[in-house]
Amino acid sequence: MPTLINFPELEEQIRADRAERRIDWQDEVWDGTYLIMPPLDLQHQEIRGRLIAAIQSALGFSNPARIYLGVNVTDRSDDWTQNYRCPDGVVALPGGTARECDAYYLGGQTS
Repeated sequence: MPTLINFPELEEQIRADRAERRIDWQDEVWDGTYLIMPPLDLQHQEIRGRLIAAIQSALGFSNPARIYLGVNVTDRSDDWTQNYRCPDGVVALPGGTARECDAYYLGGQTS
């Protein structure tokens, strides 16, 4: 059930608590709106893991592609924290359009 918190002090407290407990790793920001994503159920985690394993196997283990189970992806080089997603899986191919930055990938496609 979607919940909108329009009380800045409570929002700050909830976000700080999530960061302190390290349960904010899957949260996203869509055009400046912070979204708390639901925890992944077991079926979702199994499908995600198998999909990434199949991709890794198909590419080969010596392939220089970078494969992640969740990583920040954004379309903004300036203030990327105002719009990013954390998809279930990311495959960054050498020579692809996405650029690896400190804490995120810039560009690429999300689907």
